[in-house]
Amino acid sequence: MKFIAIFVIALHYVLAINASPTKTKNDPDEMVIYQGQHDIVKIYPSLPLMEELQKRVVFFLEADINNDGSKIDQGLYVIVENSTTKLHDNGKDIDGDAEGKVFFACKEGIYTYNRKENKAYKYGNLNEGIISLAVENSSGIIYALTKNHDLYKISDNGSKLDVDNRVKNAQEIVLDKVDNLYYYDNEKNVYQVKDQRVNKIEGLPKNPSKMVMIKIPALVADVEGIFVLADDVPYFIYSNGTSIRSPQNFGLTKTKPTAFSAEGVLVFYAAVDKKLYEFNILAKIISGVFSKIADFFNFF
Repeated sequence: MKFIAIFVIALHYVLAINASPTKTKNDPDEMVIYQGQHDIVKIYPSLPLMEELQKRVVFFLEADINNDGSKIDQGLYVIVENSTTKLHDNGKDIDGDAEGKVFFACKEGIYTYNRKENKAYKYGNLNEGIISLAVENSSGIIYALTKNHDLYKISDNGSKLDVDNRVKNAQEIVLDKVDNLYYYDNEKNVYQVKDQRVNKIEGLPKNPSKMVMIKIPALVADVEGIFVLADDVPYFIYSNGTSIRSPQNFGLTKTKPTAFSAEGVLVFYAAVDKKLYEFNILAKIISGVFSKIADFFNFF
């Protein structure tokens, strides 16, 4: 499970240097690729588009976060290399497939990214407000969760809509790389939907105030499952329905990042204090930042 170790170490490093009151030779400003006026609440780097275009392609959402945790949408953006473009005035979620198709959950339904025009266009026939979506790698099927917490299974280029009754009271959805569906309900219980079975995930804290689910990229060959942050404490949920807690919280509770992404294998993204950081793990390993990384791997 080296990928888990790399992910949490990367997060720890980004948060630790961001919280440092003094400048160091590893200045966090060197990793900032975007500075916004609002919190960044979702990050999605498209690895297929990066490979195709040989450029950085990172999508993200901005929002103002209220005291109760609710969000006021402030825009959907994409960074292509070093240029930032606003694609839509609002957005709730972002996901894509292995072919480089990227989709957005918006108040008016689902939108998709046109890479040639660098614009977002309406996709399919669903016109309800979408709060979360997930795209299957194997089939291109899209799962869309509405603001009324109904789950749709969308196929045939957006023309066919089927209600998925396996999911109850879902607040957020995510797929793992083998297309198992995960969601958490209004009581922050996490479930896995596998074929027609719905399994409650055990080993997670009861009644957390905050729950975040994070997709792991298909390129990670030895990992099947998702990340979950329960009150900023990282857990890994395996595709067999079991879970494991990270040995440390790595400063997440103290620093409170607003978003991060595990889509990359050697490049991670995190948002802290309205800044979007790009963290190149390979470069840091080469430079000796992770001199003790082998010891940490022993836990896994």
